[in-house]
Amino acid sequence: MSLVPLMDKQLLAVFFFLLFVGGCTSFFRPPEYDEQAVKLLNMARKLEKAGKLNEAAQQYILVTTEHPSPLHYKTAVRKAALLLSHPDNPQKNSNTALQWLRKYEELPLSPDEKEFAQRIIILQEKFEEFEGQNAHVKNEYNKLIIKNVKLSSESTKVLDENANLAAENQSLMDANNKLLDDIKELKKKHEADNEKIQEFETKLQQAHQSMLEANRALEKMKDVDALLQSKQKE
Repeated sequence: MSLVPLMDKQLLAVFFFLLFVGGCTSFFRPPEYDEQAVKLLNMARKLEKAGKLNEAAQQYILVTTEHPSPLHYKTAVRKAALLLSHPDNPQKNSNTALQWLRKYEELPLSPDEKEFAQRIIILQEKFEEFEGQNAHVKNEYNKLIIKNVKLSSESTKVLDENANLAAENQSLMDANNKLLDDIKELKKKHEADNEKIQEFETKLQQAHQSMLEANRALEKMKDVDALLQSKQKE
């Protein structure tokens, strides 16, 4: 037997086997199978595994809008809802997540899936209510912070004004003390001037007394001179 025809038969057999397998694979795929949807789902799973939860959620949403085949739609809706409300998603949106959860609840689900969806919806509603209350508390807290900042600013302003008043008061006290010192100096000078005036007045009185005594002596001398002149005439 020739080796070449044998090899040709083997290659032909492999070819038909591969063709059969490929055909069977396509044949046994469900009619709702969507290859593009599968690619998007795989991409979403990779993003989810990499921690890019919001990007993964958007991929799942893309499956529901671009390739809403029954085979993949339910999974995409459920995963989008869960990832949009995931705590590790920095762009999580409780309201949007709740909308997707309600879409999921409306799908034909098994009893376990239905119960799971209802529990998640209840938890999400409570969480959304909590977020609303938390937002209100944060808003009030921010108002208090703004109010405290204003009060602190006003308090600082009052303290500055008090410091300015204290400085002005100190300046007035310093000026008053200087004025008192000047008055004391003036009093000392005035007392010294009074002593000089009194000394001068005493000297004036003494001079006046001397003048009076001199005048009296002069009068006596005049009287003596007049007496002598009258005796000479006789």
